[in-house]
Amino acid sequence: FWEATRQIDPMSSFFRRLSGRGGNRTSAPVPGSVRLGNSDGLAPEPIGSHPRPAGLLVGFSSERKRNGGAKRSESASSAETDASSSVDMAALAAAAKSRQDKVAPSIGSYREQQFSQLLEEDIVDLERLRALAWNGVPAEHRSLVWKLILGYVPSNASRRPGSLKRKRREYAESVPLYFDIPDQQRTSQEQDLLRQILVDVPRTAPGVPLFHHEVVHRCMERILYIWAIRHPASGYVQGINDLVTPFFLVFLSGCLGENAAYCDIGHVDPQVLDEVEADTYWCVTKLLDAILDHYTEGTPGLTRMCDSLEHLVRRIDRPLAEHFEAENLRTVQFAFRWMNCLFMRELNLPAIIRIWDTYLSEKDGFEAFHTYLCATLLCHFSDDLRTMKFQDLVLFLQDMPIKEWGEEEVEPLLSQAFILSQAFTDAKNHLS
Repeated sequence: FWEATRQIDPMSSFFRRLSGRGGNRTSAPVPGSVRLGNSDGLAPEPIGSHPRPAGLLVGFSSERKRNGGAKRSESASSAETDASSSVDMAALAAAAKSRQDKVAPSIGSYREQQFSQLLEEDIVDLERLRALAWNGVPAEHRSLVWKLILGYVPSNASRRPGSLKRKRREYAESVPLYFDIPDQQRTSQEQDLLRQILVDVPRTAPGVPLFHHEVVHRCMERILYIWAIRHPASGYVQGINDLVTPFFLVFLSGCLGENAAYCDIGHVDPQVLDEVEADTYWCVTKLLDAILDHYTEGTPGLTRMCDSLEHLVRRIDRPLAEHFEAENLRTVQFAFRWMNCLFMRELNLPAIIRIWDTYLSEKDGFEAFHTYLCATLLCHFSDDLRTMKFQDLVLFLQDMPIKEWGEEEVEPLLSQAFILSQAFTDAKNHLS
């Protein structure tokens, strides 16, 4: 399948040049190749019921289903005897993009119909919804889809209005209880907490006009402060403020029926803002509950993810891992922020929102998939990174040339991360 993909896709060499092999590295490339040097004798696991990136691995997954377990054993045996095997993911990404481009209009309209039909059902099938959302959610459906797959609103449509009303009222009642009180009633620790939030909020999402408004700043301050007071084990940590912005923008856009990034906030109904603030608070809470050990004392979750990334890069791009070691560069020195902020500082908000469609659709949490995405990004820039010394490595990895990437650039990146996840998930001694 891999060799056939290379042969039928005349654009693969073009994308290799574009991704830095003879091209301009800073021109928002389509992610390049990731080499799977299976030195430990790993073979891909069956795709199973995991959502598949659109237009990718169709022939491969159907072949695996037909051949069953025998195919798995045969592949494992082959991998053990061939440590130099590799997968040219640039060709895969190019082939997927070429197929998607040919049918993009029809796929777009068909996908919108699928979402509309599914969301109109009396009881939404969350498994089907996650599978659809993994490949991206149409803007007009994203607000409801995120609330459903996070479990904030029930799948039963008749119970949804009452549940929303109850949760919004609960949040509204917490504002005068925790936030709208004199400073004299706060402990010194709570006063320090509030001061830090007041400093961080104006710095959040500087490239999005919506988050320049004082009204929005007040909403974010209440969300962050109340969340921190209710979660004393972690409290507020810098970086959590960034995680508020995708939810607030998506939910406000859903209420207004348009992209709210450039809206005139002064003309928005205050009740709408109150509802968006409450919905954002509860969904941020749902998100952080799954990764709370990223922010508790000692940040064990972040350390675990950085260690997993270091191990994964050694498995798929040993020359890059050895170069990092030669330059005394530890993964935690550059990847800590990637794990803490989930690329919020590296990518623009539209690209982040597309990535979060996939992250939130991961049934068992997105921590592992985020690690695969980080590894894919590192391997994309591998040729450049292996020419750099320590100082240049640190500067490059802290300010990567991906800030202008949009959905077209992150889609192949997600596809490649998916392939890695299927190749290594549940493999012996991997990410464990």
